[in-house]
Amino acid sequence: MNQELPDIHKFETQIFHKKNVLPHLLSFSLKLMGARHTGLVFGTDHTLSNFLPPRKWDRGVMHKFDGKGLYGLFLKTFGKPLVKFKKLSPIKLYRTNGFGDRIENEGVISYVLRNHQDFYEKGIKILIIDNQDTDNQDNVGLEQNLGSSSKPDIGDIPWSKFAPGSGFSIEPGSGPGMGSDPVSGPVPGTVLDSVSGPDSRFSNASVISYDGSLFKTLPDIRVNRDIVRQFRSKNFIAAYIPDYGAIVFNTVDEYLVTRANGCFSHEQMLTDRLDILISAIQKASLVYLGRASGKPAARVIWRKERKLRKMADTLREKETELEAQKKYLRAVGGVTARQLNMSPMSIPDGVYAFMDMVGSALLRNSLKPRDYFLVLNLCHEIAAENAARFACRVDNIIGDSVFFQNISIFDDPEQKISLGLGERVMLMTCLLSSVFNDIHLLKLGRHPMDRDNRVITLMKNHGLDLRFRAGLESGTALVGPLGNKKRKIVTALGRAVNTASRLESSGVRDGIHTSDKIIKILENALISKDTPIIQKIAREKINSDWVKTREYIPFFDFYKKQFKLCNDIVQKRNHVSYKEFSRDLTYLIQCIPTHHDAITCPGI
Repeated sequence: MNQELPDIHKFETQIFHKKNVLPHLLSFSLKLMGARHTGLVFGTDHTLSNFLPPRKWDRGVMHKFDGKGLYGLFLKTFGKPLVKFKKLSPIKLYRTNGFGDRIENEGVISYVLRNHQDFYEKGIKILIIDNQDTDNQDNVGLEQNLGSSSKPDIGDIPWSKFAPGSGFSIEPGSGPGMGSDPVSGPVPGTVLDSVSGPDSRFSNASVISYDGSLFKTLPDIRVNRDIVRQFRSKNFIAAYIPDYGAIVFNTVDEYLVTRANGCFSHEQMLTDRLDILISAIQKASLVYLGRASGKPAARVIWRKERKLRKMADTLREKETELEAQKKYLRAVGGVTARQLNMSPMSIPDGVYAFMDMVGSALLRNSLKPRDYFLVLNLCHEIAAENAARFACRVDNIIGDSVFFQNISIFDDPEQKISLGLGERVMLMTCLLSSVFNDIHLLKLGRHPMDRDNRVITLMKNHGLDLRFRAGLESGTALVGPLGNKKRKIVTALGRAVNTASRLESSGVRDGIHTSDKIIKILENALISKDTPIIQKIAREKINSDWVKTREYIPFFDFYKKQFKLCNDIVQKRNHVSYKEFSRDLTYLIQCIPTHHDAITCPGI
């Protein structure tokens, strides 16, 4: 086996200057794979027209040949009439049974032309077939019949059949018995036998598919034993050519396809050559299509353009879905490999919050485990969705408690500017309030996540209430990966995190318990072009000139309008303590409108 690989770049340059592209592809591929023979099959229908849409193909016609030595020269010259005379072409993709049903024909070429048309979605696939173990008894008989010569005896070929003026035609139906011809190629295609049945001439063989990255064994593909005998194929390779048909190799260099213990012994060498083959097919098929002219060319161009437009629309949709998914995964704690392997660092301006269910022990003891987890999971799902909406992240879920954070290392990498502390605090405040309002709708039976009203039914039947409280703080914390090799998270530790947790534990239901530092930030915070994320949310949430025509909006003005609250939404709390935590002054931010708000704030 020649270890040196052909120059694919030279091939790509040459084909643009070749008048006949496909013969050049044959000769290049023959040397590349070290094959005995190679041939092209184009897909068509009864009209034998080129450039038909693949969905209209019902047969494959052997079109061009190449090979080594004298027999290779013979194939190049007389291959088309030879396969016609031998009733090997066209290769029919389907047959009709006695009941008039259309059935897929057996054989590798038929399989390739039918099943590899998804090139634009899945790329070129190559089939590798090993005949060494196929019908060993037949192979013994073949050796006895053909002797030791590796090529058919050219003297046995009926040359008069191909002589000028002999009346030989390669049009379908011109030969006797063409209606029931075998439908196979010089390498396994399919054969119809009206006497003994279509399955009698086929044997199972080892068939492996290669898609440019992985090898995969394919079951239920059988080869034509008569064709194996005719061409003495030890192995062969078949590959789909986009919008044309297929290229087939008879008996490639055995060194490439030798296997041991189910694997190719020289897999890297084989994949290198198959990758070059895929590249050569792609380039040659493009140049071949570029040579089309007239109506066929117009049809091909329109078909391509239609596919490209459809693909572009699909890619845009997929991109939107992937971006939404990435955003959601970041919100629920998803991290990248880089973040999992990061060195712990100190983040000075992080914002942290804890949210916890009030009276969770009562709910846990009153409800069945399945119902309790149903309620808890719905609340956690609401928390995750709102975290994604307000550019925050769920660090962890611990029972009925949720730990949120907004820190720079988890910002959207496509974000053009970094967020300031003020915007981070505004986003976290809106997140918590939005979660509380959504859970309030959930227990009233008005949330879309619970269209069957299971939560409100459970609450009423057991005389329960569903409420949460939250604590919010900002400051310095250590952030880094924590855990073991099998399970690791990226989390935050530090005084600001502990304070947020203690503020939550000492808080009040349906409110955000926070420090004077946070209140001062929010009182001075403005929504403007300098706070792009919260500004975009404000414009989407409140679709009015009140937002769109103002250069800036005080945060609490937006907050009250967004959550339908009146004045006095911030309340002071004195001498708060919980375990070792104590503060002389804290604040409580209202989140859910009360009955009093609805009366005193008409029209909001």
